[in-house]
Amino acid sequence: VFAGYGMGVYRDFTSLGGGHNVVISIDVFLVIACGGALLINLMTLKQRALLDELEREHLALRDYARALGVAEDTARRKTAADLHDGIGQILAGQSMTLAAMRTHVHPPLTATLDEAFEASREAQEGLRVMIQDLSPPGLDQASLEETLRWLADFFMALFEFSVTWRITGNGEVRRDRLRLIYRCLRELLMNARKHSQRQCAEVEVEVTAAGIEITVGDTGVGFDARRAQRPTERRFGLAQLRERLRAVGGTLVLDTAVGEGCRATVRLPSPALHQNL
Repeated sequence: VFAGYGMGVYRDFTSLGGGHNVVISIDVFLVIACGGALLINLMTLKQRALLDELEREHLALRDYARALGVAEDTARRKTAADLHDGIGQILAGQSMTLAAMRTHVHPPLTATLDEAFEASREAQEGLRVMIQDLSPPGLDQASLEETLRWLADFFMALFEFSVTWRITGNGEVRRDRLRLIYRCLRELLMNARKHSQRQCAEVEVEVTAAGIEITVGDTGVGFDARRAQRPTERRFGLAQLRERLRAVGGTLVLDTAVGEGCRATVRLPSPALHQNL
């Protein structure tokens, strides 16, 4: 009605050659809008499918990492038992035989038997240390404090490498997490002993509801942290440790430079938080 009188905005519509063109324009616009909405909906569905697939792969990777950790611990315990029951028993029997022979030989052979007995004793001691490193006694029942104390004693007894440590915070540490903490600390302390050119390191473990933070620091010669990304340059242990931590949602950060020591920080989220990621 108003268009017929040419009033207001409808005067412009009448000048376009009739309402037919306006209707066609609106139809085209609606078709384009619907097509765009369908395209957006399709993209959203595809994105959701990709996210679901990523979540399934993430869960599979976490299960694989857990199974790999269990398999590694089982293999370590079996190897330690085989060494103890096999080579360990052979060396023990050899030492007993040498000790018995010593009482029945003439003095010129005594020195030779003493040397053989000492070599056998050293081999037994080396094997004992290897077995302890493969499967620390009582680790499956040890607390976090007992694990740190055992590591400190181990490095002092074997390498005369002093490890001072402390635990802050409180909270329950799951058994699988405790085994991972042990492997992290052993690797980082071994690196400090080999590369820092110092005979000491400091360890701090902070336990909170959000997770666990482990810090291993030394005042040694340091190194170029970028080279630690390359497993071919004597840094395979760190690269392997990063992969193991990534599988459980953890991280490893190195704060170091040549001549400025090294500070390695491991962060492990609580298992509950990691499952919700």
